[in-house]
Amino acid sequence: MPVAANGVGFSDNTPNKQRLFGHIVDQHLAVVSKIREKFLQNHYSGWPGTEYLYIDATSGSGHSPETRDAGSPLIVAEQARRSGMPYRCHLIDRNADNAETLRTTFAEDPRCEVYCGEYQDVLSSIVSRIRGRPYGLIYFDPNGQPDFDFIARLSQHPALSRVDVLIHFTATGLKRARRIAEEDTLEARLHRVNKQHWMIAQVTAGSPWQWTFLLGLNYRMKPYEKMGFAYIDSDRGERLLYEMNYTKDEKCAIPARRQLILSDFVGRGVA
Repeated sequence: MPVAANGVGFSDNTPNKQRLFGHIVDQHLAVVSKIREKFLQNHYSGWPGTEYLYIDATSGSGHSPETRDAGSPLIVAEQARRSGMPYRCHLIDRNADNAETLRTTFAEDPRCEVYCGEYQDVLSSIVSRIRGRPYGLIYFDPNGQPDFDFIARLSQHPALSRVDVLIHFTATGLKRARRIAEEDTLEARLHRVNKQHWMIAQVTAGSPWQWTFLLGLNYRMKPYEKMGFAYIDSDRGERLLYEMNYTKDEKCAIPARRQLILSDFVGRGVA
């Protein structure tokens, strides 16, 4: 994937990615808004967080390098404002120029905080300052492969039990890296992340890199079927995961069945 001078990757898939990301965020905000409304209607004093929490681990400059279309930070901030729900955004990027651009862009919005550094270094500090257990979304969209080991460790933090995990990645790149380093399958990596349910999206049509999204949650809701998502323990989701898991050679060597018992995901809730 080409990378611009500011370290932000872009490809023919980028416009489709941003469009689908916007739909995901819109649906996610709607679900959390309904949950919040029920809490308030019933006069519950235990609303788990005063704000919708969004963390972008790889924010970039806020715009796509080629088209200048809105990137993930701007998409979330705009949709959160429209929803009328209070929100808090933590925007991270390792490139100093990108971080400065984000600070300028969100200078008039005190609800958006910007950090410069590797997300593995910055996120621990952010999470330690979260009060309660808010609902929200944390997004990983690195140029290379996601750091699944770090994501698994981070997901154990109690403050993130209601913060869903959204990952954008290339399954082809993951399989190639695994073949070289003899690493775990995608399924095994998801199994270690502290999220009870996983949705997987259909890959971008015609993409040899198999770009796709994963969404991890600790509660069950209707899958985003219109966006091409399915739960990995459904028939369709199982087929999608199988395609993401294995190379052609591996498919010839193993049965077309899951290598982990997906029922292990069920019942692995959060206190």
